[in-house]
Amino acid sequence: MKLSKILSEKKCKEEVYSIEGSATLTEAAKLFCKYRIGALIVKKDDDVVGIITERDIIRVCSYESEFYKISVSEFMTEDIVYCNADDDVHDALKIMAKHTIRHIPVLDNGNLVGVISVGELIHELYKESEITVHDIGDLSGANSRNKVF
Repeated sequence: MKLSKILSEKKCKEEVYSIEGSATLTEAAKLFCKYRIGALIVKKDDDVVGIITERDIIRVCSYESEFYKISVSEFMTEDIVYCNADDDVHDALKIMAKHTIRHIPVLDNGNLVGVISVGELIHELYKESEITVHDIGDLSGANSRNKVF
């Protein structure tokens, strides 16, 4: 399955959540909670300049007693790794594993169209495997008594 299909099925598909680099980590944390997300695109004006995740904030909290005063731009990741909307789920997971990341922004013709989490990709693979098992059961004549489902 292509990433574009996953993005089209997301509840918040019209919006890529972002924050200005000058905002505080507290403001970022509030957005994570409000929208139930794990990553924010960091912008300066309308330009993408980085990404910040919940994990980034947790790291800061572990050693910075006044973390709430720190700006997002101080702890964001500037070298963003992207996927393309026409990439396959498996390709995206390989890229994420290689870079040890849990969220990846998705581009379509150079434009940012969404952010996908590793959890969303794994969920998609799980759905695909359920369909495969179901199809195998249908082809073999198995039914629910045979515990194929």
